[in-house]
Amino acid sequence: MVFRPTVLLVRPEQDLCWRGSVWIRGIFDGTHCIHLTAISGGTHLEQTESFTGLLVGRLTKDVIEETRRNFLAMNAAVKQRAESKAL
Repeated sequence: MVFRPTVLLVRPEQDLCWRGSVWIRGIFDGTHCIHLTAISGGTHLEQTESFTGLLVGRLTKDVIEETRRNFLAMNAAVKQRAESKAL
């Protein structure tokens, strides 16, 4: 599936948020944010996603589970890349 998201927020080294829609905005939209927080010895990465729109109740369960799996895969890839560059 191809998305053309709208960037909602950019704060370098802190936050990146965008909204994507399936078909037409308002049918099934997802707002995705990545938050970075400096912590002792590194950076904490948090991802969030919220869904809105007319079909959200019908599609949410499967989409949330797929989104969770994709978050875990992305987090692992970011961690691996960040740690390999730190060496």
